[in-house]
Amino acid sequence: MVKVKFVATALTTGVHNYTKTLHSFGYDYEHLALGEKWGGWRFRMKTYMDICKKEKPDEILILTDADDVLVTRKNDNLQTIFEKFNKDIIVSSETVCLTSTCKDIPNYWKKNGKEDSSCFFVNCGLMMGRAGELCTMWKWMLDQGFQDDQIALGHYVDSYPEKFHVDAYNELFYTVPRSTSVEIEWSKNELVSLIDPIDKRKCTPYFLHFAGHFTIPTIHSALVLHKQPVLYDDIAKKILNTEAMSYQNLNEGGRKYGILIFWTITSIFLVIIILLAIFLTKKRTKK
Repeated sequence: MVKVKFVATALTTGVHNYTKTLHSFGYDYEHLALGEKWGGWRFRMKTYMDICKKEKPDEILILTDADDVLVTRKNDNLQTIFEKFNKDIIVSSETVCLTSTCKDIPNYWKKNGKEDSSCFFVNCGLMMGRAGELCTMWKWMLDQGFQDDQIALGHYVDSYPEKFHVDAYNELFYTVPRSTSVEIEWSKNELVSLIDPIDKRKCTPYFLHFAGHFTIPTIHSALVLHKQPVLYDDIAKKILNTEAMSYQNLNEGGRKYGILIFWTITSIFLVIIILLAIFLTKKRTKK
C-alpha cells in the first residue's frame, strides 16, 4: 500500500483539513515532526531523508506539503499510475517559476521531450517515489548545501533526468494556478473532473496543492490571490462538511490589513510625486 508522509510542526487550519481528507479517502499516512521546532527547509529535507531511510528501498511513498494541500479522491490506482511511467520518482509541476524559489529544468525536457502543457516547472510540495531513491535524493540535496528544497529539487531533476517523471498533465498532483479560477466538478464528495484554466485540459488529480499563497495574509495574497482561499474553503467543505475549518475566516483580518498597507503605501507614493512636482515647478518659476 502507498504511504503518505508529511512534515508539519504545528496543527494549523490547513493541517487539520489535510489530515481529515486523507482519513476520509482512506489513505495510510504519517504526520512527521509534530511539536518540534521548525528549522527551515533543510530541517524538512533531513526529516524526509531519515524517514525514507527507515523504509524498505522499494516502498512507494508520497511526500507532501501539509498546510496548503487537500486530497480529492480515493487512493485507487495510485500505484498503477506510478508504475506505468517506469521512473523512480514522480514530481508535481506548476506554471510559474520565480528565481528565488525554483530552478528550471532544461536538461530534463531535452531528454524526455517537452510536454504540451504550461506546467513545466517542478514543485517540491508533492512527490511520489521509491523510498531508497527518495533517500538518495534528499542526501544529495543536503550534501550540496542547498537551503531551499524546491531549488534543490530543480537542480537534482536536471542533473538526473532519467530518474524522474514530471507530472505535467496532472494525473496525480495539481498545483492550483496563483490567480486564476479552476472549474471543478464533484459527485458524492469526490472529484470527478478539473478543468485547468490555462491549458483548458480536463484531469482528475488525487492531490490539490495551493502552494502556500494564502497562508500568510500579505498584500500579495490579499489582492492578487484572493481566489485561492475561496476555492480551498469550497473544496474542503465539500469533502468534510462541518468538519472543515475555514481559511477565509482565519485570514479575513489579514486581508484587510494587507489592503490597508497597500493603500497607505500608494498614498505615500502619490504624495511624494505631488510634492516633487510642486518643487520642480517652483524651481523652474524662480529661473
